[in-house]
Amino acid sequence: MPFLASLAAAFVCSAAGAGWQDHVAPNAAYVRAKQRPAFSMDAPVGLVASEETRQAQRDAAEKLRAAFSRAQSGGDGVFTIAPGEYRFAGNRGFTIDGAAGCTIVARGVTFWFERPASMLAADPKGLVLSNCRNVTIRGLKIDFDPPVYVQAEILALDEAPPGLRVAIDPAFPDAEMGPGSFFLYRRDGGWIRHGYLSHRGTRRLEGRTHRVELADARVFQALREGGSPVGPGDYIALPWRRGKGIHVYRCEQCTLEDVDEYASPGMGILEQQGKGGNVYRRVRIIPPPGTRRLHACAADGFHNAQTDRGPQLIECEITGTSDDFFNLHGHFGVVWRRLDARRFVIGQANLGELDAGETLTFYDDETVALLGKARAVAIERLSDKALAAACDAVVLPNHADRNYHIVTLDKEPALAAGDLAALDRFRSAGFLIRDCYFHDAMARCLINGAGGGRIAGNVIERSAWGLVVHFETWQYFEGPMPANLEIAGNVFAGIRDPLLPHHGTAITVTMVPANGGYLRTARPIENIRITGNRIEGTGGFGIVVTNTDGALIAGNTIAGAMYRPAETGGDLGTIQFLIGHPNYFQGKARRAAISLWSSSDVAVRGNRIVDPGGFLADGPLQIGEGCERISVADRE
Repeated sequence: MPFLASLAAAFVCSAAGAGWQDHVAPNAAYVRAKQRPAFSMDAPVGLVASEETRQAQRDAAEKLRAAFSRAQSGGDGVFTIAPGEYRFAGNRGFTIDGAAGCTIVARGVTFWFERPASMLAADPKGLVLSNCRNVTIRGLKIDFDPPVYVQAEILALDEAPPGLRVAIDPAFPDAEMGPGSFFLYRRDGGWIRHGYLSHRGTRRLEGRTHRVELADARVFQALREGGSPVGPGDYIALPWRRGKGIHVYRCEQCTLEDVDEYASPGMGILEQQGKGGNVYRRVRIIPPPGTRRLHACAADGFHNAQTDRGPQLIECEITGTSDDFFNLHGHFGVVWRRLDARRFVIGQANLGELDAGETLTFYDDETVALLGKARAVAIERLSDKALAAACDAVVLPNHADRNYHIVTLDKEPALAAGDLAALDRFRSAGFLIRDCYFHDAMARCLINGAGGGRIAGNVIERSAWGLVVHFETWQYFEGPMPANLEIAGNVFAGIRDPLLPHHGTAITVTMVPANGGYLRTARPIENIRITGNRIEGTGGFGIVVTNTDGALIAGNTIAGAMYRPAETGGDLGTIQFLIGHPNYFQGKARRAAISLWSSSDVAVRGNRIVDPGGFLADGPLQIGEGCERISVADRE
């Protein structure tokens, strides 16, 4: 078939049509969100005013602790909490430790987690499930008092020196804050579209009027040019980033169902280590309905780290986050020292749980080239203090794992300090993200090395990023290599960032290694299927795939990609901020709906492209450098 005919088979280019709701049935989480009452700044903040009531709630919480302890000791299969409000005081939280095979019914129940005013910026304690198995919690609501962020009305914008004058809401802490991030909202509760924003701290001017110190006033210009102007009468949220609302630690097959989390001092839910396979059904991380609270949590909404089996998020809703909607990942091990041809000091949190005979895969930390595979013959924790001190002296990027083990291998790979060791386990394998609604936040949906999973039927709208599938060793060492993923039937709408307008890509499959954003030739990512998604109004590409061996991009609709209202740009020092930008890979990226780089065995077919603004100057598809065996319909 001639090339133009094959291109027509791969892409149906159309005029502008109706919005996604006219083409895709909204999922249950989306419909549920739209049924909430309208936001009003005249509503209460939703905190308890009476000290007498607070004390009664504290007393009820202490009785609940004792009753649950008795039930756990007695092996009760079902523990029903009487409807009401329970206040856990003194920053103690509520921990369920070692429970197995029980159901906690908490319909009509709110847990308040309270800390004294002297501990506003401390590490607030919330709900903890530790070493639990087959535990189900139904119907619970979670909140924090005092609030975990400061909410204030913007009074004025100062260009020089740059800053914001604000009046703190009387129901929120009247506190000066150190450097951190901030988030912008309209008076009607709508999120003002923006990406990463940080401040240098706040200082009191008079009474509850404070000044938020900024590094650069260009943020005001960028927001104006990007269609998100900010000014007096708008609102700002300034969170403390500490702790977590719900901590699921080393648990197996536990379930949270119909749980609402209205505030979190850090991660909304942190799921960490252990066998995993936990289920989150109709969990919402949102500001409490019927209140004037604008923001929900001070870090990621849902964060999974190093579980053997991945979580299931089904019909969940997450909004008002300070970082990613969700992040699922394992961790790379790091080679710290070569002891002899087969013995190495490797740092990785889960190494002690591996069995002899399990496989490690090694990669060059700079090129990400495969260095080989070897089986672990023996693993022991490093106890030699002098050797540990020598490893401590090695300079590697932040967060390189220093949980040192001596690993004896069955082969003699050529490894150097800094090289990466990937485990086949503890990478959130087999996860499911289905029929969820992620919206209105400076956030990503992030798969950082989790494998064998499915992201299907979700709605992601009004965020700075869409779905990002990669690993990153430039700082966090979250990985290992993504593989065997299905991304199907999702909706991405309004994925844009006025501050970095070009990196708002709906679906990104790439890698973020150390030392910058040049194109590697390695293809460690494998078997990615991107099918039947609808993408509308992205700042950058609709879909970008790099460094991948084996992918299918088929049956997707992409409308209004490369929507760039501003050219402000930002720090372009890493791939993290180059994605979707014309400078991506030495300025060779083009204005296309789909962009492929350094990938092989990729099939592209049956995608529909709508370009109402004429932004796709270079057509529907760019096949960049380093690509091999790219099939466009039936053309090789």
